[in-house]
Amino acid sequence: MLLQRPQGVSPRFPCHPDYFSSIAQALNTIGHVVIEAIFDQKILDRCQQYAHDLFAQIRTDYEKGKFTKGQTSAYFSSTYSFRPDPPGAQHSQLFMSMIGRSSVLDLYSYLLKGDIAALHGPVVRRVDPTFPQGYTGLHADDQVTDYAEHAFKSKDIYTMWTPFDHVTEETSTLLLLSQAWRLVDENHQPTNINNPKKLKKVFLYNAFKDFSLDVTPMYLHHLPQKELTQQELSEFNQQHHQQLKELIETLGSDLYAPTVNQGSVIIFKYPTVHGSYLHNRMTQLRYSADIRFIGDFDVLAPFTFVHQEKIYFFKRYTQYIYDHARNTAPSLAVQVNELHHQLTVQQEQIAILSRRIIPTIKRAVKPILKKLGLLPYFRKE
Repeated sequence: MLLQRPQGVSPRFPCHPDYFSSIAQALNTIGHVVIEAIFDQKILDRCQQYAHDLFAQIRTDYEKGKFTKGQTSAYFSSTYSFRPDPPGAQHSQLFMSMIGRSSVLDLYSYLLKGDIAALHGPVVRRVDPTFPQGYTGLHADDQVTDYAEHAFKSKDIYTMWTPFDHVTEETSTLLLLSQAWRLVDENHQPTNINNPKKLKKVFLYNAFKDFSLDVTPMYLHHLPQKELTQQELSEFNQQHHQQLKELIETLGSDLYAPTVNQGSVIIFKYPTVHGSYLHNRMTQLRYSADIRFIGDFDVLAPFTFVHQEKIYFFKRYTQYIYDHARNTAPSLAVQVNELHHQLTVQQEQIAILSRRIIPTIKRAVKPILKKLGLLPYFRKE
């Protein structure tokens, strides 16, 4: 029997300043929005092909038995970064440049009250109806909370989820809960990605209603990390769909699974609980990428971060990259030399402008001086 779709209706907006206030309100109450038609579909097509080739190569490597424990975990969660080889670097830069040219930076600047940083991504994901255990279970994106705590202005965290193709009712989209729900353990303590241990029980808890729902089978850290036999796969699907059915019936309009056109994105605010929407209508696989946005912060401050992230800063929409793996704090001499270089460049630019502007001014002023009879006094100049 086909499952009923979640009943929640996701708020949808164009990415225009006239709607920024309404978008912020929706993010603070519902927890997510769909921002429509902001990205270049041709670039997304190229990213789609890259993702297809990437996962095909990963499957080949897995079958050859080359994987470490960490790589095996990534394989079964179908989650990868763009690889650091030339094709991966090219497509990663394509994706980030697409973001840099889009109006979504205006929205993030509004939400985060100034300059912004993108990090923990872009992460490429796949959900395939023929590989149902390779999906992302329920969780909230707490990987960059320590960075956000040191932001100069807003401490909020936003995730942007970008499908590479149209997400229809036959495709896996995101499953999103309203802001009222949190993931907790048996003692009502928050549990999440930064707490990766397997718990006996995991619940969705609504403090306003003082209501809990056991979602242990759908929790991120409880998904199988191995190839399943046909019997195991059948049991997995049955358990998952029974849990999803209960979730849909219990949460009602607090549960969302929006369709998304190519070029549109879902933005959601931490700590929105979400995961892949794995359902029995799926006939098409889906590739997507996600990345987190926080407010600008001081990378040279003496903080110790849990995750060493590659960070894309957008300072008035000019991007530069800080990579923990490559960048170290520059010495004072290096900083002085860089400032001296910038000063020299600016002086050269001023000299060029002077050579262009002064003759133009002279040509414009000469007729006026001649008319006033003052030209002889300036001929020596």
